[in-house]
Amino acid sequence: MSKLILLGGPPGVGKTSVLKLLPQFYQTCAVFDADDIWRTYPQDKNVENRSRNIVAVQSVLKCHLESAHAPLFVAWVFANPALVEDVLNGIDQYTSSIQKIYLVASPKVLQERLALRFANKALVQYSLSKLRSINELNHPKINTTNLEPDEIAREIVRLVTA
Repeated sequence: MSKLILLGGPPGVGKTSVLKLLPQFYQTCAVFDADDIWRTYPQDKNVENRSRNIVAVQSVLKCHLESAHAPLFVAWVFANPALVEDVLNGIDQYTSSIQKIYLVASPKVLQERLALRFANKALVQYSLSKLRSINELNHPKINTTNLEPDEIAREIVRLVTA
């Protein structure tokens, strides 16, 4: 069975950049950015769309976990424990273990990173609110404030193999 590693963090913290680097550290592994689902089925307040997105993410996870024995890294915000539980509902039978690791950064650096890529003030506020929520979670965190993506990837590998 495959190991499932949830890589959470607010938008702009570096999840996608790091996700692209992780295969360099493993003979075989899979990476999945759950935002790809949300881009396909845009999130809104509609409960039906939210449920469809969760089912789509679960389907991708189950498909990989049923067919492979390599670790699966999944990047997403994962700031809402209820949403995480919804996504993981029924997944445990397909995986040997589930590990949650969160990427965080100082609010100032997070704002600077987002400003380089987006002019959307609402996204900055959303990201800062998710950062506050994530900082309250009781899971391992990697502070990316002064780290390069390859350093973050190495730290994730260290936590996963510890």
